Amino acid sequence: MLQNNPFFIDVDHQEKRAKMLLSALKHKDAKAASFVERFNASVVTSKNEISLADVQHAIATEHGLPNWNRLIVHGNELARHQTAITANPPALDEDMVTLHVRCGHDIKERLREGGFVGEFLALIDPLCIGPLPSCDEQFAVIRAQYIVNALLPIMNDVRTCSDIVHEEKCRINTLRKSNVERIVFWVEHDGYDQLMLLHGLSLLLNRTDVSIEIIELNNFPGTERFIGMGQLPACAIRACWQRRKLVNNELISQAASVWSAFRADTPLPLLSLLKNKKIGMLPNISEVIIRHLQELPHTDTGLSQTQNIALNLLRTSSSPLACREWFYAYQKHEPLPFLGDTMFFALMKPLSELESPLIALTGTSGDFGNYSVKITQAGVDCLLGKAPVAIHYHVGGISVGDRARWCWDHREISELYRQCVTP
Repeated sequence: MLQNNPFFIDVDHQEKRAKMLLSALKHKDAKAASFVERFNASVVTSKNEISLADVQHAIATEHGLPNWNRLIVHGNELARHQTAITANPPALDEDMVTLHVRCGHDIKERLREGGFVGEFLALIDPLCIGPLPSCDEQFAVIRAQYIVNALLPIMNDVRTCSDIVHEEKCRINTLRKSNVERIVFWVEHDGYDQLMLLHGLSLLLNRTDVSIEIIELNNFPGTERFIGMGQLPACAIRACWQRRKLVNNELISQAASVWSAFRADTPLPLLSLLKNKKIGMLPNISEVIIRHLQELPHTDTGLSQTQNIALNLLRTSSSPLACREWFYAYQKHEPLPFLGDTMFFALMKPLSELESPLIALTGTSGDFGNYSVKITQAGVDCLLGKAPVAIHYHVGGISVGDRARWCWDHREISELYRQCVTP
């Protein structure tokens, strides 16, 4: 139901809610007082005379907006788009033959509901994990091998490398279709989306016969943490249409440089981009680069940042967790969520297969999310820096676990250095 979506603001409801909260405050309601003090730091309900404006400001802050007027404007905009959806007006994208590109299928139906008629393309290869080879000729095959070896077993999927390569070629052919007049990338601020965007733009280099546009979000007003566009109602997706940014030559050039840096076999090109700040056309990429480099081993433990967060959750749990519950807990602690549950499981499973496993999995064949997981003593020792691990994996183009590897403390990027590993 639209009213229950945390990213839809019903202005009439919020106005009534503000008055009800004010009335509750006058009757010394502790819950109302706690709410206002939490979201309006300038108010102490036990000392101040609380006004309706104070309560309204708290509600605006709860939704991630700076003031009540902004909440009214935003809520009314969503209402206008919802009214338009009901009225079934001409499609917003009917002026040009349009291809909507997304890193998954999460907004496909919302686009249709919101009044878009363009073709939809999901580029679903999770480029934020696994190898990113620098060789274009081998790229599709190496990516397919990773998907078949690391992801498909968790999904109980029996497709082959040839199947994956064929499917990816079909998607790329769709992206490059000559009859398309406009391509719109719908992306967020995380590594999954940003790497899809970089790859997609690299495949469209030198295309002058098509308008390439980006709709890019790193936040959206609401009462829950914004992780992705799939959380938004159709009226919000429709409202995002006005945020389109036309891709120009400078943006294409920067995207190509960043994509090449992610595929390099050392972190130096990415560090150079951060240092020289030649990535201003890609507003979210700096944080993505830093989070990407945090997947390199920690100096003391040998763990990636994802593994470190996940193991610490198990360490503080009083009992084993279901793997899906473990993933949800991890996502709450992840500073820049970029993994789906299957991707998360693929990164965690190798920890159970070491000579001295860091985690213990219990379960039968079937849904991996229902497996039970707990940390082992080796896992605790690893977190404490007593028994660091050396695991072979890839962070973009960087091979980790070879005779030489890059590692750092995951806090100060200047501390990233090369550590020689004894063979």
